[in-house]
Amino acid sequence: MSSADADVLVVCGRPSPELAKAVQAVWVQLPGPRARLLVDDAREAAAALEQAAAALLDAPRQRADAGSRGQAGAQAEPSSAPAPAESDGDQDNSDDMDDMGDTDDPGDTDDSSDTDDSSDMDMDMPMPGGVPLAGGGQDDRDGLEMDELTVPLGPVLPHWPAGLVVRCVLHGDVVVHAQVSTLGPAADVAPEVAEIAMDGWQARRIAAGECDSAARFLAVAGWDHPSQRLRSVRDGILDGAPSQDCAREVAQVTRQVRRSWLLRWSVRGLGLLGRAPRPPGGVPDDVPALLRGDVRDRLLARLDHARDLLLDGGAGEPADPRLERQRLDRLPEVVTGLDLAAARLVVASLDPNVSVVRRHSVAGP
Repeated sequence: MSSADADVLVVCGRPSPELAKAVQAVWVQLPGPRARLLVDDAREAAAALEQAAAALLDAPRQRADAGSRGQAGAQAEPSSAPAPAESDGDQDNSDDMDDMGDTDDPGDTDDSSDTDDSSDMDMDMPMPGGVPLAGGGQDDRDGLEMDELTVPLGPVLPHWPAGLVVRCVLHGDVVVHAQVSTLGPAADVAPEVAEIAMDGWQARRIAAGECDSAARFLAVAGWDHPSQRLRSVRDGILDGAPSQDCAREVAQVTRQVRRSWLLRWSVRGLGLLGRAPRPPGGVPDDVPALLRGDVRDRLLARLDHARDLLLDGGAGEPADPRLERQRLDRLPEVVTGLDLAAARLVVASLDPNVSVVRRHSVAGP
């Protein structure tokens, strides 16, 4: 689902100023009728959603909103287009690739022209969506000069880790350099993790997170039905469904993934970290077991971890901030050299928990 498919924008917690810009960019992309709400407390979520449903049916309110949008568009100056960091992070990768395709024409014109007028083009001219023209970059691997374009991915994309921003330098659609950053709640908002009086709640919450991450990866890979199935399992885990039933569902999806030769073949070696499997008696590497291997190995490791947590029935350990930090720090090295579609799969396989990383950074070691 993209912003153009949505009717309601739900903001959970109070975002930082940087994240608020991304939220506003998403809100602008929602068509009418639309509703926007802020949920500060999980206990208020149901009532807030009821208010959103009522707002969608409020005809005078929606007419006023549509009128204000039209006036704002008519009064906007070309220079008021959002900056790339504010707009591109909220668009799907297909939009980024379409924009890149549009920038090829000026380059073709330069090659066929006998004058230097096109090379002196003012780069400050307004571009659709605030996307700049590609600039001259270094020579590509085959020795040919390639245009260079910087595209930020995140912090809001379908099936994307919340709060993650990956700024990619592209040669065509190939990532030649990547830098990661994170966005979170406002600085004066103390992050709180809700605790529920339920046996093994900590383990269930981590298992739900693993199912959520696996569902995102499968959605990016085009496996919509297994992805939806894992999201249903996630909801059941958090709602207190029997652990054995949830574990059985996870095991069935795991078998489906393991048996798929198409998935194995299509992502073989993609985003490889460490040696997978580690050779018996071999020299150990510094890659944790949950991160070792390619994207498929990490997917299976998540599913196995979720099933084990559900079957164990113990209290469970809290999320390891060092592991989540490794997921974040290793991301640039594994996406470099990949095209955007492959990079999306790698990001989905690592899926760093930004909130855990930021909480640990604030609290200190």
